[in-house]
Amino acid sequence: VSSHRSYSPTAFEKSCSETGIIQIWSVKIDEHQKLENNPELVLGLAHTCGKIWCLEWCPSGLWEEQVTLGGLAAACSDGTVRIFKVKFPKKGRHVVRPKKMKVLLTGDTNQGICLSLSWFKGSGHRFLAGAFTSGLVAIWDVSTESALLVNKSGTLPIQSWMAHSSTASGVSFSTPDSDVPKYCVTGGTDRYYRFWDLRDTSSPINEIKRGMVTSVSWLPSLPSASVSHDDVYLQAHTQSLMTDNGLNRSNSQPTVGQNSCVWDQSISGLLGGLAVCTAAGELVIHMLPDASKNVDLNKLRNKRRAYIYLIRKGSDSVGGMGTYEEAKANMKLEFCELWNDEGVGRREIKIDQSVQYSEKMSSENLVDYPLCSLNRVDWNPNFGAFSLLASGGQSGILRIHSLTQLITRKI
Repeated sequence: VSSHRSYSPTAFEKSCSETGIIQIWSVKIDEHQKLENNPELVLGLAHTCGKIWCLEWCPSGLWEEQVTLGGLAAACSDGTVRIFKVKFPKKGRHVVRPKKMKVLLTGDTNQGICLSLSWFKGSGHRFLAGAFTSGLVAIWDVSTESALLVNKSGTLPIQSWMAHSSTASGVSFSTPDSDVPKYCVTGGTDRYYRFWDLRDTSSPINEIKRGMVTSVSWLPSLPSASVSHDDVYLQAHTQSLMTDNGLNRSNSQPTVGQNSCVWDQSISGLLGGLAVCTAAGELVIHMLPDASKNVDLNKLRNKRRAYIYLIRKGSDSVGGMGTYEEAKANMKLEFCELWNDEGVGRREIKIDQSVQYSEKMSSENLVDYPLCSLNRVDWNPNFGAFSLLASGGQSGILRIHSLTQLITRKI
């Protein structure tokens, strides 16, 4: 987990360095993936890399019992990507400053802040992609020892190109079928999301202009990706989409409709579930349909999605709330749990049913400080804990849900 140190506004205009800490938390579960107790902070990685905009674990290969937890890549606001080898936590030592780390650079020209990372899941996990505020997308071979790419300052990319005319907000590698990546999907604030053949990035193989793209994720084992937007021109019709890469066809189908900006999404390949979090404080899951079928053949799309919880402004909140100080003094947050051991909770039936219709979902109040906003969501990638879903928001509160009801053949 990494968070900003203050509630002051952040701009993407230039890269910057500052002190910070990456938090490693331990979550204990039983054999049925049920939470046994509250999370415990076991390790902190102190750094001077600035704000951390994205964290990505190495998919496999670096874990050693009681020695190493794994490799962790961090997208930093100083314009670099750092890879930490996270040691196994030791008793009595909770905060450390890593002495060695791999630094990934873009070259002599400052390309701004790195906002998104994607670690290749193919054999060896050698390749890492990053998206920058300049519109650049870079791919590094993290295991290279070439004298042309490695210098005293760090490692240069093996491939880079200007994927967007403005900020590149997301990047995701395709499902691997070889030792090197062949395709990727990117999205940007220029309102385009593009599919690329990495063997020739002179032009995309498919591009679609829709809304300001906030997140992209390639769907496991499919020639398709999930794309989320912030589209002010489609109020009550902003949708997260499943869209094809354009090699064989260029269809797209809606998955989750929203009435506010979607800040982040996460896909679980083991559960087949898509989780999205919105600026209105909603955490929604959607069980993905068969992407090989047309939209009209995937029935009951509305019943595939459900609320996990949502955050609302308390009814007794009064006064001005335009700044964080005012919101802190005058606003009270209500966490509405809509998921329990039996599945979707029925204590808030009207709220729960509204997820089926985007126009009935919560909308963001653009006048108030966005203290209700949910900004990040992520599924646990480990096989023994894949039902855990973590989400964090503008309030600084991180929540973990165990969605064991999704481990069933009925969905």
